[in-house]
Amino acid sequence: MSSFKESYFLRTAKLIKNNYDVALTVLVIDLVFFTAAFFIKGLFPASPISQLIYFAVMVLAYSISKFLVISSISGVFSPKKTEAKLFPKFLGLNAMLAVALNVFAFAILFFISMMKPLLGQIMFIVLSLALLFFFYPLLNFSHSCFSDTKKFAELLRKSLGMAFAKISSYIGLYLWSIASMIVLFALWYFIGANSILKDYAQYYIRFGNNLALYPATIRVYLIALIAIPYLILFFNRFYFYLIAREKGGK
Repeated sequence: MSSFKESYFLRTAKLIKNNYDVALTVLVIDLVFFTAAFFIKGLFPASPISQLIYFAVMVLAYSISKFLVISSISGVFSPKKTEAKLFPKFLGLNAMLAVALNVFAFAILFFISMMKPLLGQIMFIVLSLALLFFFYPLLNFSHSCFSDTKKFAELLRKSLGMAFAKISSYIGLYLWSIASMIVLFALWYFIGANSILKDYAQYYIRFGNNLALYPATIRVYLIALIAIPYLILFFNRFYFYLIAREKGGK
């Protein structure tokens, strides 16, 4: 029981509860980002050059929102705010990580393209999960440590070290997130998710994104589909920052 009370999970929950103003600020920042991302996507046609510009714009928008989020969370631990002059460094970090992620993703696709279909599908799932398993904590740790690390090489070394050496500190969070999603999909299955999705497809053809015209069951379903994964993501941000602060020598 004492180990649970001292766990990062419970400490993160208390951290959010005791700093509800910061949590609310993060929620607002994310809401603005997701709304902006929704409208930005419609501005770019499906041409290679437009998609490249879209990629750059989204990296910029994500970097701005995440910089504000990290600045807000860091204020919980220290009155010293993350300085705005560090933003170009943060933008460069995100651009580098985004390019690296895409390079690894294309490498996986190229690798499985040489396999038989069934084996390729299995390997795609395995390699994709392995990539995301380590990239997600790497992203969070690098964001949490960037303001205290002067050089990119040192930042990546520290972040990679934490992502690989501190697996025990966040494996429980992964298991909790996976369990939450399994329960969520199980509930959707038992309430007839397939029929809801079919109805949604029909209503989407008729009404597009005007959710006010959809039946209440579909609206609740769509809200839950977005809200629950986001709440997990929201919790994880505080969780990884807490780990980085203590394990990263911050």
